[in-house]
Amino acid sequence: MSRKSVQAGACGNWNNCVLEANLCPPGETYRSSREIQKVPGAHGGACVDSRSVQRISMSVGRCGTEGVCVNLAEACPPDARENFIEGLASGCTIAGDADDADSKTLYGSCNSRCSWSPLDCGPGENWNISSETCPCHQVRVGACDKEGRIFCAVSEKACDDSSKWVSALEMFSHNSKIDCFLCREPPIGLPPQQTEYIFETKEKSSVKNNSAIANFVAVGIITTLSLLGLGIFVYKKRQELKPKAVTMEGVQIIPPIDTVTQSVFDDDDDDISVL
Repeated sequence: MSRKSVQAGACGNWNNCVLEANLCPPGETYRSSREIQKVPGAHGGACVDSRSVQRISMSVGRCGTEGVCVNLAEACPPDARENFIEGLASGCTIAGDADDADSKTLYGSCNSRCSWSPLDCGPGENWNISSETCPCHQVRVGACDKEGRIFCAVSEKACDDSSKWVSALEMFSHNSKIDCFLCREPPIGLPPQQTEYIFETKEKSSVKNNSAIANFVAVGIITTLSLLGLGIFVYKKRQELKPKAVTMEGVQIIPPIDTVTQSVFDDDDDDISVL
């Protein structure tokens, strides 16, 4: 089995990345993650990037003002569901608290299987509220199937009209042999909260490398021009030191080299004797 993670869709003129069509503002058309794959000049590249998915805040909330970040009110303890804060106001993202790098958004489960919602539970499975054992990279989800092409998604609302919804339970026996999860798996040996740091470090490193290359090229150009200028200067000086022709009654006479005696050169008096 190979592992894949959720990619987001987009609303309207690619203004928002969302996980489900119902989250688009009124009047804005939803495009699924399949429909925005490799769209030139669009935010498709950002919305289908798993790092962008972890930053989405429209699909999550908080169990009261001091509670943990979750995706649904049903994931909160019963006494906190009435105070559920939804969306941007919660300060939460798919991965964790936007203001706390060490926090994690927690999800519920169907028995012991971390799940997006109670609708993912099958016969005989019970829904449990959020727990520390269910951060986003442990949450199993379903997928939108377009003629055998699998696009992991949190619900049927994420699929376009040309795709078929495959539930999280059905994915276990799907012929694609793909495991769909909400978030990508953190790098081995690092806690989940450091995943984003790794990505940012790589991006900054790439920028630094590009700057170093540009500086190297600039230094090379300057060095080449300096050497060229030095060569021209030396050439001119050598030309000035060559034996000069003596003019006699308008006729130019160039003395043989072995008849020229040259002492210390003086700019005011060319000390040249013709024997």
